[in-house]
Amino acid sequence: MERILNSNQPVAWAFVPFTGCGLFLISVIQGTVDRDSWPAFLALLFSAWLMHRMHADSGMRTRPGSIPSWIWVLMAAPLLGMAPDEGWLSFPFFLMGMKSLLGLRDVEQAPGTMLSTGAWWSSGLIVCPDMWCFVVAMSCAAVLVRRPTSEEWASASIGFVAPIMVLVALYWLWHGTWPSTWTWTEQSFTGMPSGAAWLLVPTGFGWFVRQQSLITATAQQRYARQWTQWAGILGIALVFAAQAVHWVAGHDGWSSAMTAAPMSLAFMAAWSWPWLMPPGFKWTKVAPFVFLVSSLALLMLKGWSLL
Repeated sequence: MERILNSNQPVAWAFVPFTGCGLFLISVIQGTVDRDSWPAFLALLFSAWLMHRMHADSGMRTRPGSIPSWIWVLMAAPLLGMAPDEGWLSFPFFLMGMKSLLGLRDVEQAPGTMLSTGAWWSSGLIVCPDMWCFVVAMSCAAVLVRRPTSEEWASASIGFVAPIMVLVALYWLWHGTWPSTWTWTEQSFTGMPSGAAWLLVPTGFGWFVRQQSLITATAQQRYARQWTQWAGILGIALVFAAQAVHWVAGHDGWSSAMTAAPMSLAFMAAWSWPWLMPPGFKWTKVAPFVFLVSSLALLMLKGWSLL
């Protein structure tokens, strides 16, 4: 399995959606995901393909394979149903914007790219406003890795505002009034099984190992790795901070910001767990099977939490 996942041949990537379909089918049979959530599952697979292209085209690895996108599917598929489907549907929009930014290291001015990135991220928020934590995390990562120029800031702002203004204008033309709310679903975050907290251990350790790799990385590898590195951990940190504020304010239950928790965790794991597979170690050949068992265990934990 490890040789298949490390292959950079396009046909090898077929293993990723095959695994995702199996996990989704188990979830439907288990009753933890409604079969009507298939659009969210397709968005999850499309996100996996975008992450594969980000990994292959950005130069973050010398020999890019399918491991990050496969781990994304392993972690994200069991988490379907824990957050509104709109959260998963919005994620490809965020990845489209992020993918275009990974090639800007040697570009002095890229207002056109920043314009489209702002539009992609804004469109994602239109699909699911509760994903705002991840958008803030990506914006902070953009500033940390490559500080935009004033022209790029202006372009990104225009691109971000434009889809919202178009939506508001269409709403006014159709209804004759301004929208008073901005939500499309009655679903909410249902919580994650307490046993799933163990996922943070390998994710955090893999993140630390990947951070150390920046010392010997090339300039392009460092740029691309930092981008995905900080977007993931900042996303998780902001989600938990928003939940803490929600509780401190005296509110019960889950904050709407927790919608971004499953996607942020799976995104961070996708880029961290491959660094737990160093080449030449016996463990590396066993690791994919351990990751697959971990994904199935997460499915079982989710099923037990609903009993």
